[in-house]
Amino acid sequence: MNGKPCLPAVWLLALSLALLAIIGCNRTKTTSSSAPLGDKDSGATTTYFSPPTYRQVQTISYEDAVRGDPNNARLWCNWGFWLFNKALKRDTLDKDTVYTQAYAKFQQATLLDPTYTLTWFYWGEALTSQALTKQGPPADVLFAASYEKFRQATTLDPRHCMAWSRWSYALKRHAATKQGPEQEALWQQIQQTSQRAKDVCPDIELVIQPSPTRASTFYTPAATRSD
Repeated sequence: MNGKPCLPAVWLLALSLALLAIIGCNRTKTTSSSAPLGDKDSGATTTYFSPPTYRQVQTISYEDAVRGDPNNARLWCNWGFWLFNKALKRDTLDKDTVYTQAYAKFQQATLLDPTYTLTWFYWGEALTSQALTKQGPPADVLFAASYEKFRQATTLDPRHCMAWSRWSYALKRHAATKQGPEQEALWQQIQQTSQRAKDVCPDIELVIQPSPTRASTFYTPAATRSD
């Protein structure tokens, strides 16, 4: 009656505020617990799918894909290209095994569609990359195999300037390990392939650099591309 709130009303107000605070805390905890494991430490309260691992990508994107469409040469090519990128990564332990797996995928792609130039090109690139990790006869065998793949790619597409250029690059790296007549024979092929690259693409930069395929870049050529 004197204008002051009665004591029970004050208690009810305090109790309501406490309940609201408790509910708010519980909501925050629930949201945080639903986030991925990697987000809990950063305090994130939203959920999203984390990037898949190499094993997950292989299983989901390629193994399952070719099971559903086993006659799709481009899927096999993409799978081989992905394995090639994996072999280039520093943390890949048994690189030779991964290279062999990539070659099996490329081979399957060429059996299904021997006219798909990109498969032959990537196969040649992978062989060159593995050859650079070897010495002596093992390297010679891999280099020779890469030349055959580049030759097939340029036969299918004589204007494939990158195939000519990378073929020239492989020859130069191979020639650097030889002397005398062997080196001279390789240099003759270098001049031929370099000239073809210049004829096809006059503006192409023929400075010898590492493979344009980088392990840090996850790239997958489109399986449905029409080129």
